Amino acid sequence: MLVLGSVFGQESNYTSPALKGISYGGTGCTQGSMRFSVPINSTRFVMAFGGYAASIGPGVSVIESRKNCQININLDYPMGYQYAVDGNTYSGYVSLEEGVSAIHKSIYYFSGYEQQGSTQSNFTGPYSAPYAVKDSIPDEQVWSPCGSSVPLNINNQVRISRASNSTGSGTLYDSGLWDVSLVWQTCTE
Repeated sequence: MLVLGSVFGQESNYTSPALKGISYGGTGCTQGSMRFSVPINSTRFVMAFGGYAASIGPGVSVIESRKNCQININLDYPMGYQYAVDGNTYSGYVSLEEGVSAIHKSIYYFSGYEQQGSTQSNFTGPYSAPYAVKDSIPDEQVWSPCGSSVPLNINNQVRISRASNSTGSGTLYDSGLWDVSLVWQTCTE
């Protein structure tokens, strides 16, 4: 694995990867909810949405127990290289009664390809605290195809359920701030 800057730094006509566009949608990130998207460098970018929560409890619709945000990221980068998501940092707040559990999960894949990588954080009540998670996926990295540039998809979701408490309540809030790390390598095809 190579850091893109070190791979391309030796080439005189190197063009840094550029963000061509981002589209998104879902119950957790409706159109217009993106606050910003900033590429930090060739190995990292930050996105911010308005934040969203999954909730469960008396009087709360079952629809509220799962929220997701499907993000489609289109990068422009030189042919002969490929990249994968190395990790994602996210944060929020969780409040769960006894017998209530919650999951924060992210699935990574490239448009038109079946292979997926994922990360997951589990929370079990009773629990009430802010959380900050830095996931890494070295064992499940999914590489972009060589020879073509296809969008990266990230499906980020928060789910909550009553594991053993049929009347329990809880909320899992995602702050909507994601810090995504990438790794790059030279294509071998």
